[in-house]
Amino acid sequence: MTLAKGLGNGVPIGALGCTDRVAEGFAPGAHACTFGGNPLSTAAALATMELLTEPGFLDRVTEVGAYFLGMLAGLAEDHASIVQVRGRGLLLGVEFDRPVAPLISALLDAGIICGPAGPNVLRFLPPLVVGQGEVDCVMAAIEACLEELGW
Repeated sequence: MTLAKGLGNGVPIGALGCTDRVAEGFAPGAHACTFGGNPLSTAAALATMELLTEPGFLDRVTEVGAYFLGMLAGLAEDHASIVQVRGRGLLLGVEFDRPVAPLISALLDAGIICGPAGPNVLRFLPPLVVGQGEVDCVMAAIEACLEELGW
């Protein structure tokens, strides 16, 4: 299993975990790297792992993901331009009947950073530490931008 972006929580790091059987296939030194063991990166990874293994943390992530998905689904009921809301956990997408580039620009102007997943899908991938309060702020911005665009 490979780990990278999420492991360092924004600090560059990568890691590989494997079974003994798989590890036997590595020639000595084949898995080494120039910047391996960087103290800043490893400290960030350790702090991230401590947070991820904190009791109840992943339950909170699941709850906030379900809350965000539900809020987006409710938004779809009020906006015919929304074709589908989908996602799992905190990886969420809202498919529109038109290109989302203008909406992404409007959201950026409102202080919300998100991106596309194809021309018509608005993708959300907030950090695992996001709370319902932040989701509410994002939802208010989305609603305002949709109204501004006439969607």
